[in-house]
Amino acid sequence: MKKNLSVLMVLVLGLVLSGCDNDSDDGIGGSGSTTTSQRFDHYNSDAWDGRGVAIVMCRGDRRTDSCSINGTPMALHGSQDHGRDVWSIPNTKTISGGTITCKRGGETINFKVNGGGMTWGSCGKG
Repeated sequence: MKKNLSVLMVLVLGLVLSGCDNDSDDGIGGSGSTTTSQRFDHYNSDAWDGRGVAIVMCRGDRRTDSCSINGTPMALHGSQDHGRDVWSIPNTKTISGGTITCKRGGETINFKVNGGGMTWGSCGKG
């Protein structure tokens, strides 16, 4: 019994010292982390009547501080898509798909998206 209690204490101590990040309500990374995710609603490489690109985040997720696609900054368009945050570049003919990088605090989230129309994320209808 004493040995079982010692093993249990070691396991509990290990969990406490590991610094697990359980405060994230969207299941993406934690402070100082870099994560690749498909947790977005959809990406449209033909947004703004074919002139731009836009990514629509999942409803209820915490807002990111900034986003860029392939290193080009995107602008926060607001919560114009049924209350979901939208990051976009209204006028670009040179960007289609690639990697969207968003930052929130010390956290970096990368989303892989395709050119040529819609890319559906894990909370989208696709």
